[in-house]
Amino acid sequence: MLVITIENPALTAAGLLGDASSSSSSIRRRSRLDNVIFESLRAGNFLSAMVVLAPVSTFYRICKKKSTESFQSVPYVVGLFSATMWVYYGLLTSDVLLLTINIAVCFIEVIYLFIFLLYAPPKSRVTSLNKLLFIAHEQLGFVRLKISHFVFDSDIYDEADSIDQCGGLRLPNSRKQPLHQGEQKSSYYGRDMCFRHVIRTKSVEYMPFSLSFFLTLSAIAWLSYGVLLKDPFVAVPNVFGFLLGITQIIVYLIYMNYNKKDDIDAKIGSQELPEKKSNPEGEACECGQMAEV
Repeated sequence: MLVITIENPALTAAGLLGDASSSSSSIRRRSRLDNVIFESLRAGNFLSAMVVLAPVSTFYRICKKKSTESFQSVPYVVGLFSATMWVYYGLLTSDVLLLTINIAVCFIEVIYLFIFLLYAPPKSRVTSLNKLLFIAHEQLGFVRLKISHFVFDSDIYDEADSIDQCGGLRLPNSRKQPLHQGEQKSSYYGRDMCFRHVIRTKSVEYMPFSLSFFLTLSAIAWLSYGVLLKDPFVAVPNVFGFLLGITQIIVYLIYMNYNKKDDIDAKIGSQELPEKKSNPEGEACECGQMAEV
C-alpha cells in the first residue's frame, strides 16, 4: 500500500507511476488473453458447425437412394447424447452461448436420426430406437435430480456421493464430473464402433473423412478454449477427442485404397478369364503333347 506524504513527494510520484504502469501492463495482458480466448471460442463454434453439417452429403445420398445402406446411426446418436449433456453443463454454468450452440446441434441431430429411421431396415431401426431410449432414460434421470434439488431444496449433488450418473465417478461436490465421464464414454463408444466397422469390412466408404477431420479440428479448438479458461471439464474430454480423431484419420488412410485394389484385381481377373476360355483346343494340344512326351 502506497502512503502519500509531503516529506517525500518524489518517491510518492514514482510509486504512483509504477503502480499505473504495472496495472496498465496487467490490463494489456488480460486483454490479449481475452482476445485469444474469444478467437478460440469463435474457432470452436465454427468447427462445431462444420462437424454438424459434415453428414449433409451422407443424408443426401440416403434420401436419394431411399436406403441407409451400411451407414450406422451410432455417430448421430452419440452426437445427440453429447449435445444434450453439454446443454446440461450450460444450465449448470449459466453459459448462454454454450446452451444455444448445443440446442441447435440437438435439433440438427434429431433431423438426421429421423431421416435415418425413415429409410433404415427394420433391424437397424430397432437398434437405433433402443439407443435413443437409452438417451431419453439418462436425460430423464438428470431432470429428476434437478427437480429434487430445486423443489425439495436438497443438496443432492453434495450429499449423495453414491450417485453414479452416466458413468460418472463417485466423488463428492461434483456437478460436472458425470458430464465429463459421460462425454468420454460416448466418444469411446462412437469411435470404437466406426473403427470396428472399417477394420471388419476393410472399407472406408461409410466413414466420411470430412466428419473425422472436422471432429479432430473441433477437439483442438475446444481443448485450447478449456486450457485458456482453466476448465478441465472442457479440456480433458477434448484431449481424448483429439487422440481418437487422429487415430480415426490414420485408420482412414490405411484402408482408403483397399476398395481400389479390389476393383483393379477384379478388372484384371475379368480380362484374363475370357483369354483362358477362348483357346481350349490349344490347352488340350499342349496337354496331349506333354502326355506323348
